[in-house]
Parts: sequence; C-alpha cells; structure tokens
Amino acid sequence: DQAAARAMTLLHESSEETGAAVEAAVADLDDAATDFLTKTIRDGEPAEQRSAAACLLWSHQLSNMPFIVELAQNESLYPLLLTELQRWGAPALENLEQMMPTMNGKPLASVIGLLARLLDQETGQAKSELFANYLAWEDMVVATAAASAVSRFGDERVIPRLVELLGSSRNRVRRVAGHALGEIGQRQPDLVQKALADIEIDGELGIQLCRIIEKVGKAEDTPRLSAALSSPISELRAAVVGTLATIAGASALESIALAMTDEDLSVRMAAAAALGRIGPDAAETIIYALHSAEGPLKAALIRALGQVGHPEAPAVLRSMCEETAEIALAALDAMNTLGINVADIQEDILRHPDSEVVKQALTVLGASVSSPLLVRLLDHASWDVRLAVVTRLAQIKHDPLVHEALFGHLNQEKDDLVREAIERILRDGSGGK
Repeated sequence: DQAAARAMTLLHESSEETGAAVEAAVADLDDAATDFLTKTIRDGEPAEQRSAAACLLWSHQLSNMPFIVELAQNESLYPLLLTELQRWGAPALENLEQMMPTMNGKPLASVIGLLARLLDQETGQAKSELFANYLAWEDMVVATAAASAVSRFGDERVIPRLVELLGSSRNRVRRVAGHALGEIGQRQPDLVQKALADIEIDGELGIQLCRIIEKVGKAEDTPRLSAALSSPISELRAAVVGTLATIAGASALESIALAMTDEDLSVRMAAAAALGRIGPDAAETIIYALHSAEGPLKAALIRALGQVGHPEAPAVLRSMCEETAEIALAALDAMNTLGINVADIQEDILRHPDSEVVKQALTVLGASVSSPLLVRLLDHASWDVRLAVVTRLAQIKHDPLVHEALFGHLNQEKDDLVREAIERILRDGSGGK
C-alpha cells in the first residue's frame, strides 16, 4: 500500500545499510507491485507519487524504462529521475538509445533529453551525430530536444551536417541548426568560422548566418556582412546591422549610419539599436540622426543616446520632454539612465498632457518635486496621476501643508482608489483615529 512505499522511502534515507536493504527488496518487484506503483505515480498525491517513483527506480528493472521515460515529462519528479538513472549507469543509457528508433513525439524528445543530461562529455560527443539526425524531424518537440543535445555535445564531427541543414527549405530546420552551430561556436569558434566562411550571406539562410556570426564572428567578417546590406530582404538587412555592431563595433559605424537611411523602418530601428550598442563613438551619429527622425525611430535614437551619453545629451534630451508621449517618455528614460538632473524643468514636464509622461516624470524626479507642486497635481484630470501623487505625498504626510491639502481634497475626489489612499494617509497621520 501507499504507506509501505512511504516507509521504504524513509528507510532508504536513514542509512547506507538500510538503503541497500530497501533496494535489494525492490529489485524483484512482481507485476502486482509494479502495477500498484505505476498507478500511484499517475493518480496519487505528490508525496505518494515521489515515494512510488523512488521505489520503482530503485528496482533497476529495464522493463520499466518506457514508463520511466513517460515520467520525464513530470517536472516535479525529473530531478529524482536523473539522480537514480545516473546510478543505473550504462544499462540505462544503452536501453534508452535502443528505444529511440521505435519512438516519436514527446516520448522520443524525453529520451533525447534524458541522454543529453546523463551522458558525460566524451560519450555525448561520440553520440552527437546521432542526435543531429533528429534535427530535421517533423515534430518540433523532437527537433528542439535534438538541438539542445547537439548544442551541448557537438564538435567537429557534427558541424558539416549542421551546415548542410542550414540550407534546408524548412525555416524551422534552419533555425535549430543555426542555434546549435552558434552554441558549438562558443566552444570551437575557429571551426565554425571556417565552416561558414564560403557561404554567401543572402536570403533566409543569411539571417541564420548573422545569428551565428554574432556569436562567433570576427571583425574580418565585416566586408561580407556590409555587402549584404544591399539585399532586397529587409529582415536580412536588419540582422546584418545588429551583427555588425556586435563583431565590429565602431569600425562598422559608417555602414550602420548608412542603414539609418534605409527605406524600411525595421532596418532603421535596428540601426538605432545598434548605434546604442556601439558606445560613445556613435554619439554624434545619433545626435545628427535625431534632427530628422520622427515617431518610434526618434524614440529609439533617444534611448540609444541614453546608452552612450554625450556632453550635448542633457540639452538635447531636455528639449524633447514636451513632445509627444512616445518621445517624452524615451527622453525621461534616457535622462534617468544618464543621471541627468531635470529638477529645474520639473514644472514643464509635469504639465505634459499625457498622464503616462507625468507618472514617469514623478518617478524620474523622485524627491526633488516640491510639496506645493505635488499638491497642485491633486487636481490633475487623470485618476492614475492623482493616485501616484497621493502615493508620493504619503512619504511626506507629516508636512502640515500636505495634511491640509489632502484633507481639503478628500471631499471632491471622485475615484474610489484615490479616496481610499487619502483616507489611509489621514488615518495613519492622526494616530489611527
């Protein structure tokens, strides 16, 4: 019964001697005991499931392996599963590998996942070509598990197969192969770079190449990447811009600045983000581009300026705090990142017609907002701004001006949340009376 399984678990944990005795006792489980344990694992409470799973695993019976593979999909039992299967050693690994040709879907993915966690590095590398065979599997769950295993163990033996899969007509296969190559490239960059050196950066394949080169590439890849900026595929041009910023930095500034004039907004947005990643060398390019930028591109450039900084940044960013909400919010974020003091323009910012800008300004300005200005904001048209103001006033509730203002505003406040917040402050400020 379930109490017996729990008792076996407690005995197993009590000492090495009793643990060995428990494992000897369950080594010859009969069909009735096995059926009981599997039913408990499927239908029991979590503690009962764990005890039953432990007893089943301690039996070391290979005939239970199909059910054990099913258990791999139970997150709460997975750590126990790995620990015990590691103790099984080679018989478990051999049995799992033998099961692979007969399986599909989640069970096959579970077997691949278990092998990836149980194999040591040397054995896993020897099996990397086996895992690579499943990268082109129709079932995405299987292909993803295979990609994870290849990423972990892959070496020079599997690189040619991955490069071949990069040319697949199926985008999903290209993605998993590209991911695996990128991970292998973290360990063996020279091998991956050599394998990709003669492949043209073009089309959908070019997008995958950019993602890999971003992880393993060198500045020497800049010319072939820059050439791809003339591609008719905007997604590729955007990917190239990001990759150039990563591997070439400031030396790619001219190419990235040129991308700021691209006909496609997504490419211009990628270029703005890339400029922010390059650092201070890109500051002047960013400021120049801000003169003609609009909308989301202008906001992206403002955030990039917040990343790189520049002596002109305070004046440029301050001038944008009264523009549209999108621009003003970006400017506030950038000034907050750069630590620019905006207390001297707080009244202008807090008069912005968009409530989101006002709330963000209150956050950026912090304690520098004066009590009289906060009190005036109690009459703001947006309830969420009034609530933010009341929350700030709670920090200085002992100021007589604040207490009087809140008391006077209470009767005219229409929003329940704001009223409750005010009442709570007044109650706390008066000793709970």
